[in-house]
Amino acid sequence: MLGAVTFTAGERDYACAFTTSAMVAYEAKYDEPFLSLVNKLDGDEISNLRFSFLFELFALALRACDKDLEDEEIETIADQIPPKRIITLIGDAIRAAFPEEGKDGKKTAPVQSKKAPPKK
Repeated sequence: MLGAVTFTAGERDYACAFTTSAMVAYEAKYDEPFLSLVNKLDGDEISNLRFSFLFELFALALRACDKDLEDEEIETIADQIPPKRIITLIGDAIRAAFPEEGKDGKKTAPVQSKKAPPKK
């Protein structure tokens, strides 16, 4: 999936992403533009965010890659990685959703997939 960030929790690999659908779901739930979230996470405001809110963001990003994940499984995943890592994954997934333009004008994701590039 484009913009997905992969990580390991326990002995299993997972992916999380902020797809367009995930961004729309965020806006519907919180009645604010998704990009206002970026400002909250980048500034001093992050210290005022509740971890329950960050957990909901993490769950939203996980479900963008695996719609079948149940709340209990997401709780287990979150309990297997440090809280600071969850915050980092959220930030990485947001940055991956908005790839930067490279010198050649092509879009490049700041977080690269571990898959081999396609053969030409």
